[in-house]
Amino acid sequence: VYLFYKYYDNEANKGVASILLEGDPGSGKPFLSEVFSSFIGKNTEYIYTQCVEETNSDRLIATYNVPAIVKGEADKALAAGILTRAITLANEGKKVVLTIDELDKAREVLDSYFLDFLQSGKIETSNNEILSLTDETRKNLFVIFAKNNERELSDPLLRRCSVIELPPMPPVLAYKTLLYKLENTDYDPKFLKFVSKVYESIYNEQMDNNM
Repeated sequence: VYLFYKYYDNEANKGVASILLEGDPGSGKPFLSEVFSSFIGKNTEYIYTQCVEETNSDRLIATYNVPAIVKGEADKALAAGILTRAITLANEGKKVVLTIDELDKAREVLDSYFLDFLQSGKIETSNNEILSLTDETRKNLFVIFAKNNERELSDPLLRRCSVIELPPMPPVLAYKTLLYKLENTDYDPKFLKFVSKVYESIYNEQMDNNM
């Protein structure tokens, strides 16, 4: 919260603030972004996507509306992508936490696209229209990137983000995180404890190796 406030409190900054969460798989990066969203307020819109190698700017701007396609509604075949939704909601006055997970799985060209967006707060839609945030509504948008160790992100994008390196998640926190994720499901408590014990053994081994 402080990092976002520090950015937006500086009148020289005219773009969109962003944080990069960096850490090994299982360190709780997406979970931390969810916690941040809850902290901002219960009416905050949480938008999440996980990148793959094929993720490109077109998919972030627009996506296929499968139900409409199945129904033969050609005029509704395209739906707003996550960036389009995030900017639209922020311009409507809603707080938005946009989480882009595993950015390092996508090709490096996507780094450049995000750099332009973070600098200007603008994107070009599939209809060749410019969708942009205002100086005021850009403060409604919180962008969180997360990466593992697939590749290094481009230096310009790294300079544009506040980088937070996360250590492996402690076993107790990992157990509580699983409880939180499974609270509305019918899970086996014994199996959960077994998984937690396995994770604790792996965690302790990693800690011993790093000493």
